[in-house]
Amino acid sequence: MIDVHAHILPGYDDGAQQMSDALIMAEMAADSGVTGIAATPHVLDDRIPDPAALHAAFAALRFALDDCAIPVELYSGMEIMATEKTPSLLAAGKLLTLNGSRYPLLEFGFSETAAHMEKILYAVQAEGFIPILAHPERYYSLQDMPQRAMRMAENGILLQLDKDSILGKMEKNAVRCAHMLLSERCVHAVASDAHRPNYRTTRLNRAQEYTALHYSFEAAYLLFEENPYSIVHDLPVKSL
Repeated sequence: MIDVHAHILPGYDDGAQQMSDALIMAEMAADSGVTGIAATPHVLDDRIPDPAALHAAFAALRFALDDCAIPVELYSGMEIMATEKTPSLLAAGKLLTLNGSRYPLLEFGFSETAAHMEKILYAVQAEGFIPILAHPERYYSLQDMPQRAMRMAENGILLQLDKDSILGKMEKNAVRCAHMLLSERCVHAVASDAHRPNYRTTRLNRAQEYTALHYSFEAAYLLFEENPYSIVHDLPVKSL
């Protein structure tokens, strides 16, 4: 499995606070069958981290993973809080996509309107990128109108669910919306959105097993393995 959304880069956001946290998270991921993780620190377009410092942080974490013989490949990335500036910042190369691919991971405030999300996502698309909408099940407007998320998927926006929504660990409306989107076959990937060793962890195996049992083995393979691999290697993804 490959995790395309994890807050494992130490000291950059509300995720791992120090290298020891990141290494524990990586070990937990490896123990659960994860072979690759995209480190996706939260980024605001008016507070973009210094590129040299950010790449040094990725390199330091890769070195620590190798030094501790943790068999997880680390991919660079960001979880970008999307605004009207995001399309041009991506086009200018000032924001990171996942592993340098065409796939940026984008989020919005949970109370954002569906119309505004669509406007920004389609503008990112127009710049030649393939946007991944992080945790669509957690936005209130999409919980109220899941058909808007379905329309996004029909129009080429990729939808990434958080594994804890599938497992019933998020608030009930997010859980309900996640399973509706899965049932409608408009999800493209499931990721951990991990933050700490003991909070929203990096373990993906239970969510994959649940998906295989309650949906299908094919869905579990596509959402946890094939599509995440395609994303970080800049290959086309498949629909359920």
